[in-house]
Amino acid sequence: MEKIYLLKLLKQFHEADGITNLKELDNGFLTWLKEYQKILLELKNYYDFIGIPIDDDYSYEMGKGLLDSIILDKSHSISSYGEKKSELIIFENQPLVVSKLGIKELQGGNLFYTYNPYTTQDLDLMLKILQIGEPISVSMCGKNFDNDKQQKLKTLSELFMKFELSQNYEESGDNYFYTLYTPRKVKVKTLTR
Repeated sequence: MEKIYLLKLLKQFHEADGITNLKELDNGFLTWLKEYQKILLELKNYYDFIGIPIDDDYSYEMGKGLLDSIILDKSHSISSYGEKKSELIIFENQPLVVSKLGIKELQGGNLFYTYNPYTTQDLDLMLKILQIGEPISVSMCGKNFDNDKQQKLKTLSELFMKFELSQNYEESGDNYFYTLYTPRKVKVKTLTR
């Protein structure tokens, strides 16, 4: 597993717990990671509940790795931290996936989604995807008592405020889920003779 990816997860742990100085991987981080994975399982159910189809053939999870991915079909993951490293670029308003296998052009109408992005650059990419007319979903989730909860919600709201997006906020026990998304038309495969 890449050090950069682990450091990004460790940074999320520090921000949630309010730790200001960088610590090494320890039992606190491992406990947080186990809890975080439970939250992500609940996030997947939350997406189903609000009608965001992340498991269909036209949905792509952005920027997640082995420890924080919520999809089984890793061919629908676009990430430099995943098993199959890939990157999304936008060329002439067309989303392209670049990987070791080459360049794949994605047809319009795909859903691109992410949650708890590591950096504002990850959010900038989601903004670019939105600006070319592709549907997106961006979520923040975690524990209600996380020290970074309000900052995460504020960052997401401020960055996307000029766009007309649907939004949803839910709490489940100690967990919260906040999502901004664009509804999309569901693609249907048709057989031709």
